[in-house]
Amino acid sequence: MALAPFPLQQPLTIVALTSSGYISGTVHLLAMKNLRTLLNAQDEILKLTNAVLPGSQQIHSFLALRKGSALLIVPKADPELFQPEPSLQPRAQRLVTCLLELGSLRGYIEVPENVRTSDFLLRSPGFIEFRECYLGPNPRLDPKEMTEAPLPVVYVNAKSMVGVTEAMQPS
Repeated sequence: MALAPFPLQQPLTIVALTSSGYISGTVHLLAMKNLRTLLNAQDEILKLTNAVLPGSQQIHSFLALRKGSALLIVPKADPELFQPEPSLQPRAQRLVTCLLELGSLRGYIEVPENVRTSDFLLRSPGFIEFRECYLGPNPRLDPKEMTEAPLPVVYVNAKSMVGVTEAMQPS
């Protein structure tokens, strides 16, 4: 009896901000899946290989990270891999600032054109995709990890949002 081959997997390095600090590691995406789909799947655990815990340089072969403990996830890959998903309805980019317990994040979210940002966020219980993001003040942020350039894509756990404000659009 022949065993079925394992589905093709694509490794992707991520950095997760938790209340304990930054955790880095590699997730393994199944072929034809994307990170947002993996983050918003019903599994409560994000399986990481080659994980590095906050305040350590030691590499752990495996870490089961509870998704609910991740405030945000930053993929470390070519931004071209994270193109917005096609949509049948017109969409608008909205510039928002997201207040988190450990700082803030300013970037763009894409919402249906005729939906208010607050309504979109109320209906988005999982990880929300932010683009062209800047991390704001964070007392736990390692200054060596700050960058002048925006982060191309960040996935924010909706449950970790303290509040969100939308930039006023010019009249």
